[in-house]
Amino acid sequence: MAEKGERVLLVDADMRKAMIHKVFSIDKGPGLSDLLIGTRKVEETVRDITDTLMGAIPYEVITKTPGIDNLHILTAGSSVPHPAELISSTDVDSLF
Repeated sequence: MAEKGERVLLVDADMRKAMIHKVFSIDKGPGLSDLLIGTRKVEETVRDITDTLMGAIPYEVITKTPGIDNLHILTAGSSVPHPAELISSTDVDSLF
């Protein structure tokens, strides 16, 4: 979808075994858990191409990846004791 010019938000909602931050070589937090508990705002948690450039992915790979500028990433965030309860008890739709 990002390659076709659409804006995409990739959300890592697996707070027990988060992986998206590893794939893109960015920090795990702040992220979704921080939004749900109310310690961070959306603007502080959603990452884009700039953050990816600061990670370990080589510049050549990023510049040859079509649509990467349309991709935004919301990592799982800080570790929380009961992630399933956090997701189910919060109105996730109201975050965005």
